[in-house]
Amino acid sequence: MTIKRISDVLKTFGFRSRTTVYKNIQLGLFTRPIVIGQRSVGWLDAEVNAICAARVAGMSEDQIRALVQALHLKRESNLTAL
Repeated sequence: MTIKRISDVLKTFGFRSRTTVYKNIQLGLFTRPIVIGQRSVGWLDAEVNAICAARVAGMSEDQIRALVQALHLKRESNLTAL
């Protein structure tokens, strides 16, 4: 498991700006970042890859929102397992 920084996320999706990533988070189309330092955040590569695969597969925005919710639930359940 690795954590991707914002520059890697931008490259993976072909986004031009950080604003696009954060707008997608607000719309529920992308997972929330993980805090990895005082001034740094990142995203789990598995989550980024799952969302990318969903877009490639042609899933609707509602389906991607459901996927993002499922990814957040999985993240939270992994924390409680520790």
